[in-house]
Amino acid sequence: MIYELREYTFSPENVSNYLSLFCEIGMPIRGNEFGRLVGNWVVHGDSPRFLHLWEYASLADRTVKRAALGANQDWATKFLPRAVTFIDRQHLSVVNPIAGRIQSGNSTTVSGTGKALLACRCKPGSAAGIAAQLHAAIENRADGIWTGEFPDPNTVYVIADAADITAVGQLEFAGILERTATILEKGPYQG
Repeated sequence: MIYELREYTFSPENVSNYLSLFCEIGMPIRGNEFGRLVGNWVVHGDSPRFLHLWEYASLADRTVKRAALGANQDWATKFLPRAVTFIDRQHLSVVNPIAGRIQSGNSTTVSGTGKALLACRCKPGSAAGIAAQLHAAIENRADGIWTGEFPDPNTVYVIADAADITAVGQLEFAGILERTATILEKGPYQG
């Protein structure tokens, strides 16, 4: 199993337009046929962001499903042309599951309020060890812990309750170069 964490950044006046388009047109077209939506969140601020996490059986499965989505005429004509007019920046990370409720099969989606994302950029070769330390520190309460596949294999991501992220985000682990904790608000799509 692999996951893709997609992040879109908007100017404040465009975020609600994009989120409406995503819910009303994008998700009805794509559903879970082209990858399974595991969670979606909004981060408010001067540059609002929309994050969504997709599950695929493998990189090959992702390649096939993304190509099929791109070939879908409704996606190509009804969603994409409008969507790109709202997005200022796009970033995606393909990540490998290490632990958490999603990985263990105890949760099909990450939902609810009060979640946060911790991203730790690590020294080369230390991400797996840091992921294991974070997993031990959070005592199996994480929704998910992932290590980066690309674009940065030296990154660890954790999604959990904000209180847990605050607690583990303050711990010192050898090998972490920088860390960012982001409070996530429940996303617009609850399909």
